Amino acid sequence: VLSLFPSSQGLQVIWSSVVKIGQSLYREGPGMDPFRPDQRTPVKNFFLAGSYTKQ
Repeated sequence: VLSLFPSSQGLQVIWSSVVKIGQSLYREGPGMDPFRPDQRTPVKNFFLAGSYTKQ
């Protein structure tokens, strides 16, 4: 993490949360390809990854 965010040196995590969902938010099926998000986002150097993305 420090190599990606050097300014995080010395910071301390004060809160975290893990959300578990019983069913996937993306359901793959016939005709769903147009609704898959691209891997690129408008945020510089931030990408989506996963089988649900357009590749």
